[in-house]
Amino acid sequence: MYYAVAYDITDDRQRRRVSKTLENFGRRTQFSLFICQTDRRHFLLCATNCNNRSIEERIHCFFAPLPTLSAEGRASGGREES
Repeated sequence: MYYAVAYDITDDRQRRRVSKTLENFGRRTQFSLFICQTDRRHFLLCATNCNNRSIEERIHCFFAPLPTLSAEGRASGGREES
């Protein structure tokens, strides 16, 4: 499953912390946007790490599941297929 993770952080130190956390889960596609390919368990770990920081440091992280293409080329709507 793919997830888009974006953040809006003005403080350089806080932004570095969050980007280092996200680098463990995915790849940066823009300055404040990461695409993470992971299973649900690792996604929840990533979201927990970022959200714990956001509560402590008042930052904003946004998570969105991305649709994936099936073998037939149809989007699955962001849901994992069995």
